[in-house]
Amino acid sequence: SISVAGTHFHCANHKRHGAQSVTQALENSCNQSFIQIGARLGREAFCDYFASFGLREPTGIDLPAEPKQSLYYTADRMGPVELASCAFGQSSKISYLEMAAAVCAVVNGGKLMQPYVVSEILAPDGNTIEQLAPVCKRQVLKAETSQTMREMMEAVVLHGGGRNAQIPGYRVGGKSGTSQKLDSADEKARIASFVAVAPIDDPQFLCLVCLDEPHSWTTAGGSLSAPVCAEVLEQTLVYRGVPRTTEAPAASTAETAADLPADGDSFDGA
Repeated sequence: SISVAGTHFHCANHKRHGAQSVTQALENSCNQSFIQIGARLGREAFCDYFASFGLREPTGIDLPAEPKQSLYYTADRMGPVELASCAFGQSSKISYLEMAAAVCAVVNGGKLMQPYVVSEILAPDGNTIEQLAPVCKRQVLKAETSQTMREMMEAVVLHGGGRNAQIPGYRVGGKSGTSQKLDSADEKARIASFVAVAPIDDPQFLCLVCLDEPHSWTTAGGSLSAPVCAEVLEQTLVYRGVPRTTEAPAASTAETAADLPADGDSFDGA
């Protein structure tokens, strides 16, 4: 476990991972590692990125009843314990659409896009009244950083907790999530989620599956939600005519990007 201002955090499986690269920490969903990353980043920068990825505002999609307000910590209300919790994905409440849009920005070259459903409005005679084109809200990441993240997400599916999202003949990247529910009186209530992108070397489709309080032997998103992602994406890729490939995945250049110390360290401020 890791201690932050007297509060102890641990990984879900209570296992020690030892020294890890950032890629390995992502593969293992290592809470302690991301707590350390969050502490190094600091609350101001963390909250700036949180906002940049669109997680503090509605997406503005052309559908009714989108939630108007997310629940999150601002920098002035975030202490070291709150930063630690937020750093591995807890203590915030955002919509699934906001999360999907943010992940798209991670893998598409770093652009936060405006999601939309209607691409074209036609008159009764078939003439186009309005043509809607993709709109980039802002650049969130450098293109090379996005490339690194694609490699890391592919490593999760190849070697880590996302193995159940593998699809024969397609390169897939993804990440699992198992979160406690903020609005539940049951402390054991969980949301098991997985997000997958394919083909990860040329992102075209994203699938986010979230299971609300699953009644199963586990609440792990990599076990419950990842297989659903794989099935949905495989059918979509085949339907859209994306050919399968036997090309071997490239070795991740992110593997040695940074080394993280073993768990057991203590952070009392950030």
